[in-house]
Amino acid sequence: MRQRGFVILAAATTLLLGGCAGGDAAASSGASAGCVKAFEDATKLEGVSDTHEALFPVFDACTTLDEFAAVAADHPDLLAYVDPETYARNGCQYRPEVADSTLCASAAALDEEADEAEEAEG
Repeated sequence: MRQRGFVILAAATTLLLGGCAGGDAAASSGASAGCVKAFEDATKLEGVSDTHEALFPVFDACTTLDEFAAVAADHPDLLAYVDPETYARNGCQYRPEVADSTLCASAAALDEEADEAEEAEG
């Protein structure tokens, strides 16, 4: 009887904690709180002359393309419904304001690894 009570308690705790997480992509991906907050802050900015400017802090707060994409999935309107990886890579390439960001450095490192792997195969 004691073991059954423990199982019920464990199941209830799991459901409760799962409900708190909301089941969104960011929570399930293990995205950092800083990345999530940067996206949330971007949704609250008003009067930004360039809508992309609102996302500049996100490029430093999110450390990988996977993290950026996971959190962006919860805010598709911020990226004008563009694929998150495409949005991030275009930002890194065409926006000097974010070119030296954490996210762009991570994307560049991924590209470099892919190039080295391709050369090793070739």
